[in-house]
Parts: sequence; structure tokens; C-alpha cells
Amino acid sequence: MRAGIPWELILTKGPVLVAAASGLLNGSRRRSDDIAAAKDVVTLRDQVAALASDQQTATDLLRQVADHVSTLAKGAEATAARAQWALIVATIGCVLGIVALLISLVR
Repeated sequence: MRAGIPWELILTKGPVLVAAASGLLNGSRRRSDDIAAAKDVVTLRDQVAALASDQQTATDLLRQVADHVSTLAKGAEATAARAQWALIVATIGCVLGIVALLISLVR
């Protein structure tokens, strides 16, 4: 992978992460309503198992988000390093240009 911000990865995985988070949120809201309405132990046990599954899904989603944030941070660091080198080269070019101007004015 080339240094820089991985836009292709962001654009392909971003919508998937948002859809997964939305689905998880909607499912947990429905289950919260179901638990409040549940009257027997078996139903409650099934709903607690579903919540545990949701928690695992949330953990996986959070891991994916953390991986993507880490990738973005690495890309930002590489971009900052390139910008710093570009600034150094531009400064050297300006200094050389000023020196050349002064030399041409003195002659």
C-alpha cells in the first residue's frame, strides 16, 4: 500500500461499518422493548443470549473501527512527513533563488 490516506479502503469499508452499526443499534432497541415486555424465564434467557450476541457484534465492529482509525493515523503521519520534506525542499529552493538574485545584482 502506498503511503498516504487509504481513501479506497475508507470509501469501500465506511458504508459497511455504518450499516453494521445502524443494524446493531436498531436490533438492540427492539430487544430492549422485548425484554421489558417479557414475562417468563425462557423468553428472558433467549433475550439475554441475543444481547450477548449483540455485544460480540459490537465488539467486532469496534475492533474494525479501531483498525481503520489506526490505518488513517498511519496515513496521516506519512502525509505529514511528506509535507515536511516538501517544505524543506521549497525553503532551500527559495534560499538558492535569493542567492542567485543577489549574485546577479552584484555583477
